[in-house]
Amino acid sequence: MWFRIAEYCGMATLPPGPELLPAGHLRSVTKALQVIEVLAAAERGLSITEIAGRLGLGRSTTHRLLSTLVASGFACQEPDRRYRGGPTLARMRAQPVRPPLLRDVARPVLRWLAQATGESTHLAVMDGTSVIAIDHESGVRPGDVDHAIGAPMPAHATAVGLALLAHHPNLADAVLAAGLDRWTMLTDVDEATFRDKLDTGVRRGYAVNLRGWLERTAGVAAPVLLDGRGAVAAVGISGPAERVGRRTTISELGPLVRAAARDLGARLAEAPPPHLR
Repeated sequence: MWFRIAEYCGMATLPPGPELLPAGHLRSVTKALQVIEVLAAAERGLSITEIAGRLGLGRSTTHRLLSTLVASGFACQEPDRRYRGGPTLARMRAQPVRPPLLRDVARPVLRWLAQATGESTHLAVMDGTSVIAIDHESGVRPGDVDHAIGAPMPAHATAVGLALLAHHPNLADAVLAAGLDRWTMLTDVDEATFRDKLDTGVRRGYAVNLRGWLERTAGVAAPVLLDGRGAVAAVGISGPAERVGRRTTISELGPLVRAAARDLGARLAEAPPPHLR
């Protein structure tokens, strides 16, 4: 049962003994969790003496802990005065562990990419013929671009959108059919140029946007590919066009964002589905 509690708390193993606890941690909570672990692993009721002996605790301390756990439903006392796991533990056993969300798996990748480049990074998915950011990691360099989480963006005028459309030809056709709106003076609204951008993105593994959506912003993005599902998301880097939009900068950022997208794809392949937003 401890693994269930550890997952809820973001911990992988049993917490250290009281003498190893960092400042600010409560020893009583650690002892209570240790009692819960003993009760959850037991195949029969246990006496106070048995529980105290297994944990190296005094009888009076163990009794106080058990009284608290009984009151909260984590333990119950049988007629023979032995203790076993209570109804709260039973409910926790019955609850399946929530599969990781896409942004949960992507968070360390976005953080690494932001630290490696100093620029803001984001995770985006298609939403109809638009693209939306579902997570963002701020960079440390000036001019950070913060994509509003959940707000639709034009797929044809953003790097993340182009990276995704390159692997979704049906959606690319739908975007063309709806018309390529001009968002800035540099938005590409020509069909031939649009399709060439998609082809180029497939060949080199990342897409580029130069002031196509926002006048002062440039971006580089790569698709997150999963076998059998195609491009499920895009990892992007955005920043001031005068910095991110330079040819030399793009040649440096492109391989990094491509590597981050591949890393995320590998992580998703190992994580249990489904990977919802």
